[in-house]
Amino acid sequence: MNEYSSDIKFAVVGAGRVGVTLGVLLKRAGHKVVGCSARSASSLERAARWLGCPGTTAPAHAVDGADAVIVSVPDDALEAVAAKLKSTIKAGTYVIHTAGSFGVAPLSLLADLGAITLAAHPLQSIPDVEAGVARVPGSWFGVTCSDDLKTWAGSFVESMGGRPLWIAEGDRTLYHAAAVIASNYLVVLAALVQETGLEVGPYIPLMQGTLSNVSAMGPAIALTGPVARGDVGTVSRHLAALPEDVRPAYRVLASAALRTALAGGRIEKNAAAAIEKILET
Repeated sequence: MNEYSSDIKFAVVGAGRVGVTLGVLLKRAGHKVVGCSARSASSLERAARWLGCPGTTAPAHAVDGADAVIVSVPDDALEAVAAKLKSTIKAGTYVIHTAGSFGVAPLSLLADLGAITLAAHPLQSIPDVEAGVARVPGSWFGVTCSDDLKTWAGSFVESMGGRPLWIAEGDRTLYHAAAVIASNYLVVLAALVQETGLEVGPYIPLMQGTLSNVSAMGPAIALTGPVARGDVGTVSRHLAALPEDVRPAYRVLASAALRTALAGGRIEKNAAAAIEKILET
């Protein structure tokens, strides 16, 4: 049951950017995409262009003849979509959802009918299909499944060039919150730069270089700047210069930087106490 083959017939329910990206990568790995569904005509047109399979607005019709179904819909829509598939999913069909914050629980209705369920969330930003196809290979997937399914799930992820990151059912929300911090809130940091009244463009190479340092050294060693140096005066001047709306975010981020600096032994306790006092006033 759990042997992964090279000619699985897939269907994509929720043929948006993520679903189509995975469909393209699976086709490149030798699999077939036999059907897809989406809510809008534009999404169906994009899916037809990339996947070359029949499209429909009815999820239940998209999965006919599929050995495995990728459900790529918003997290809160999973249970509703599972209910729509109830009448057509056959026992032994693999059903894989790509939502980040849930494990297999939202697919329990289908599991009760004999479907083999797992969660495989690509830990990557996918703004469009072309970018997704370029970025997903080499990226991690947050995977949740039963132990006896790990060989199949790992092969599924690896066939797209991904790497499985095994996440326990109860850890999915924390895993996804960390992904939001790493991705969405990185964008917010760029937006905060703009809120100072400066253009963000000149700071992008700095952000990219910093991410390279984190990848190479880890956060504690990669941390630079006034907090890591214990430069109390600079932190004080920053707070005075920043727009009032930006100061609360700076204080929160500086406090987090202080914890990182202390944990890595980068700052003396007296200097840390002085910076903490400034951040609290």
